[in-house]
Amino acid sequence: MSQTPHSALSELRELGLTIDIPEKTANRIWADLVILDGLFKQVEFGIYTPIRRGRQYLRKIYHAIAGPLVDKETADIILEEIIPAMAGYSNEGGQ
Repeated sequence: MSQTPHSALSELRELGLTIDIPEKTANRIWADLVILDGLFKQVEFGIYTPIRRGRQYLRKIYHAIAGPLVDKETADIILEEIIPAMAGYSNEGGQ
């Protein structure tokens, strides 16, 4: 049995992406998320980066996902539910 190789789109699906997007768009989003993850890890190791923990980090993740997806035709469910869920926002706990 062969496994399907991981792609940017499959990685985003694991994060909760439920809409269809081109692989090129998925690659752009995934690359931005990997960069943000690296910057966040540098903060954990005491290396200065412009990213701080908390809301600023979540905001950057949200924008990395939303940037290539959002336009004037974007459905509210994408803005209010899909992207926040992928970015790690929760309606519980005031985030």
